[in-house]
Formats: sequence, C-alpha cells, structure tokens
Amino acid sequence: MRYLIFISLFLLSCSSKPKNKNRYFEGEIHYEISYQLYDETVRIEDVKKRSGEKFIYSFKEGKTRKDYYYENNLIKVRIYDPKENLNSMFYPGWDTIYQYTPHGKDFNLIEYTNVPDTIIDGRMLEGIKVISKFITKEAPNLIYTWYFDKSLKINPDWFKESKEGNWHQLMADKKSLVYFYTIDDKTRYKQTFKTSKIINTNITDSKFDLPKLPIRKID
Repeated sequence: MRYLIFISLFLLSCSSKPKNKNRYFEGEIHYEISYQLYDETVRIEDVKKRSGEKFIYSFKEGKTRKDYYYENNLIKVRIYDPKENLNSMFYPGWDTIYQYTPHGKDFNLIEYTNVPDTIIDGRMLEGIKVISKFITKEAPNLIYTWYFDKSLKINPDWFKESKEGNWHQLMADKKSLVYFYTIDDKTRYKQTFKTSKIINTNITDSKFDLPKLPIRKID
C-alpha cells in the first residue's frame, strides 16, 4: 500500500512540472521603440511615422512577423519565410508586396565582437556588437548592439540562410531571441528597442500568410 502511495505521489509530482522545458520559443514579443536624435534637421515625428513607436514580433519555428505601429495604427508589416528564405514587406492601403532574399551581399561586416552581459528587468542577457556598412549606397556605418535572452530558445538552423545583418551567425552563436537592442548610425539618430511583454502562445501558420497582392521583387 505504501508503495502504491509513493508511486502515485511521484507521478503527480512529475505531471506538475513544466513539460518539455527545453522546447523552442513560440509566441509574441512586444517591443517599445525610442529614439535619440543627433541631427537637428531630422524631425522625430517623421522618423516615428516611418519606423514606428512599437512593434509586435510573432515567432513560430523560424517564421517571423513584425507588425509596426505609430499612434496605435499599423504602419507596416514584415514577414520572414525560412523555407523560402524570403523577406516580405507591405503597408496598409498599398497594393504591392515588396520581397527580397536576405543574402547579405550589400552588407559589409566591419566588426563582430562580444560585449559585456547585462541585467535588464531581472534577466541576464548576453551581448554582442555588430558594426557594418552597406556597400551599395552611401550610408554611415551602422552599429547594432544586441542582447539575447537564453530563455527565448530557438533552433539556429531556421536562420542559416538569413545573412542580412550577419543574422545567421548571430543565431548560430546565441541560439535565442533578442530582448533588448539598439541601432545607431552616429549621425542621424539611435533607435532603442526594449521588450515590454512576452507572450508564450501557439501561433497559427496563417499568421504568416501574405495578402493576395502583386509581388515586386527587389535586390
């Protein structure tokens, strides 16, 4: 009798533990976007209208969708399909989807270095800095500083062909998603992206479907 009670309690304790604690993240990450201006001729509201004040990052098995908002209005959507290795972007009210392959050919890597880990919102984050220059147009160097949260685990194979911004290497090194990051061009403005909410939930595949619109391929 004692043996049966012990077995029952053991099975109950196992069932109460989180299942598959190493499963990959699936759900939404909500980011708030703030700006630091360097150029007084740049109007902050114009930047926000173009780049947003926040975005919702939906993620499932390497498929990603970013919904950008300004004053709570959707201003643009970006979707990445890992099977086809295609980035698609469209705007509400427009009649065209813009699509390209993130081959990274216009991305000239200057520096790729680890930076000290930091604690944000009680989370220990691993940092890395990437400095690049886009070689197909005149532009200043861009400094990306990424901080990855190991609890947001992903399979880096999902991004092995996504070479824009050296993303394939970042995913291979960190094997997780970003909690906090900055993009800084040192001449016009610096963008800061900070997580405000993480929702672990099942995402339907239809979330990543494209609207039925003409597609324009861009290099």
